[in-house]
Amino acid sequence: MAMFDLQIGEQSGIQLNPTVDRTDGVAGLGDQTAAIVGSFSRGRIDKPFWVDSQTLRAKLGAPVSLNKSLLNEAYLHIYEALRNGSQQVLVSRLVRETVTNDYIVIQVDAAASQVKDENGENILDSLGSTITVNNTAIISTNASLSGFTGELAIAFKLLDGINEGFTVRANFDVYDDVDAWNDAHTVFNPKSLRITIEILDKSSLQVLYRAVGAVHPESVDEFNQTRYIGDLASDVFVFTAGNLADATYQEAVEDSTMGVLADGTRLFIRQAVDPFDHINTTYTNSELDTAINALRYTNEDFGYIMGGGTQSEPLLTRLIALSYNTETLLAIDVPSDKTEEEAITWVTALNIDNFLISCYWTPLKCTEVLNGGKQSWGSSGAQIGLRCNRNARINSLGFAPKNNPIAGKDWPLPRSGITQLRTPTPNQLSALAKAKINPVILDKFSDGSRYTFRDSLTMARTLISKRKLITTAEMSAHLNQVVVRIGKDNIQKGMTVAIARCRAQIERLCQNAEASGWLVPSRDPQMLGLTYTLELKPNEAHPNDWLDIRFAVSFDGVARVVIIEQTIT
Repeated sequence: MAMFDLQIGEQSGIQLNPTVDRTDGVAGLGDQTAAIVGSFSRGRIDKPFWVDSQTLRAKLGAPVSLNKSLLNEAYLHIYEALRNGSQQVLVSRLVRETVTNDYIVIQVDAAASQVKDENGENILDSLGSTITVNNTAIISTNASLSGFTGELAIAFKLLDGINEGFTVRANFDVYDDVDAWNDAHTVFNPKSLRITIEILDKSSLQVLYRAVGAVHPESVDEFNQTRYIGDLASDVFVFTAGNLADATYQEAVEDSTMGVLADGTRLFIRQAVDPFDHINTTYTNSELDTAINALRYTNEDFGYIMGGGTQSEPLLTRLIALSYNTETLLAIDVPSDKTEEEAITWVTALNIDNFLISCYWTPLKCTEVLNGGKQSWGSSGAQIGLRCNRNARINSLGFAPKNNPIAGKDWPLPRSGITQLRTPTPNQLSALAKAKINPVILDKFSDGSRYTFRDSLTMARTLISKRKLITTAEMSAHLNQVVVRIGKDNIQKGMTVAIARCRAQIERLCQNAEASGWLVPSRDPQMLGLTYTLELKPNEAHPNDWLDIRFAVSFDGVARVVIIEQTIT
């Protein structure tokens, strides 16, 4: 008998209440990851998906040269971000509304066929004769399952749209069930038929996806859990049971070119298919909205948004709005082939006034490591990767050195074979800074020259406010996102409790920010020399259910300009 009760009645005894967990804190903001909207030859078309350095080729397809299409620059930006420090990149793929993604149908046809191995060679019996089975396994693509009545025909769609098509590899075999056959071993149980499906890269034949499960939707395992392939592989495939007659289940195992021979040899069929028609890459405003909203409303955390080198004004406009709506920093690029004056004109036409956005101009030709040769492309992907690299270097309080920008001597551009196409004059550099453009060019330092990010300005239209500094945007967005999460954690608590808990967490947040060098004493007379102030109280108009949280902070600045004067006495 237990020494306590969880809910005691009228009797004498001990009630043990559940343990209360009052641990607080924020697990992370995803500031070592980035997001991008772009056109790629592979990837989910129903939601954003993560890629990392190991899965880049498999999930996005082979890189294509900029000579073929400028849209391919986005791939380079993802590659550079991952290579230089981003853990992952969240990709929202641009696709046309008119694309089609057909079913892949696996059918056991009535036609007899010679059994072949995976290399297409006939399989011979012990006498050297070709083995022939009664049914041919066929893989094809169809818009629907019509026309397969009475046949073993199952179908699936690969949720990834692979523009260049892929190879399907499939095999039927049997679960090791005690009830797979009847006692006389003459009648097969349809629920024991298992299928293995592999999706292979069309060129390299690398296995991209693999699914194993039962063909019958009602098949369950020993623990009464589903083993239907449509349930087990639902994150990658959409399956349909198709037109299944019980007798054909046994045919699939015994008499098809994708079953199991008497000696246990498993036979796979393989066929190249092209079920995804991607139409073209001229995207409408509606299609741009779909890709942007997929990022705006995702539950995934990402710390940065990459412009991907896009020159599309409609897409840039939407990325700017996404940055504002999600309080996430965005980095964009001026086309590398523009002159100083053309770069300023290009940026001015965008009419941006937002300190969450930074813009880079990279008039360089560099070795293009993915496709070979030399090309010019933007550096915002490399910039975001280096920011993620910096953010991984957290101190004991969990703060990264975001008060130090990715610019100057310590952060050279990580490329090789660089040739500079333009050399701005001092007046041109001043004009670029006034337009809020950060050049990426050769600069001299005490120990030599480097190609580096020469400035760290946001696109806020101010000459005085700290909002012009990228570091201010980084630290401000970080604090805002943490405070939002603190507030969200305390929604639906009593007002007094919510105020007390929010105050304690935000106070600790600001104190840690000050200890990490983010905050400095303010020159604002109202701040009285403090680094931050905090006020929490019920809202005047809605005191019963609205809580006001207001905090002021004084961020550390950046030494962008050094004035040197020598006096001889």
